[in-house]
Amino acid sequence: MTPDQAPETRELQSEYELCIMRHGAAAQPSEVGYNDAKRPLTESGKRKMQEIAEGLRQVGFTPDYIVSSPLVRALETAKIVASVGEHGARLEISETLSPGASPESLLALLAKRTNPWRALVVGHEPD
Repeated sequence: MTPDQAPETRELQSEYELCIMRHGAAAQPSEVGYNDAKRPLTESGKRKMQEIAEGLRQVGFTPDYIVSSPLVRALETAKIVASVGEHGARLEISETLSPGASPESLLALLAKRTNPWRALVVGHEPD
């Protein structure tokens, strides 16, 4: 740790692997009555996420900790990845991955994990 590191970064110095994932292809807002939070994955989006999850497993990345935005499309994506893992990944739903949330709030959440881990965070395009 160097003196110029921010406190929230200093806490993340334990061994970990982190994968950042955007949710799969989702329905258009007009298809769900313009409620952005309730947009589900399309059937094509589900299939592609299944392929991506299998690919992650094949290259050796099976998360033991998954943090997802509470929005439907991100949560569906997280559940698909969790279902492919060899062991049950802990799935946490967090507002820290909602659109508009600060990166610092996610770092603070991740910093609470003190033992080595493999984490996947599922969110949205940066806004």
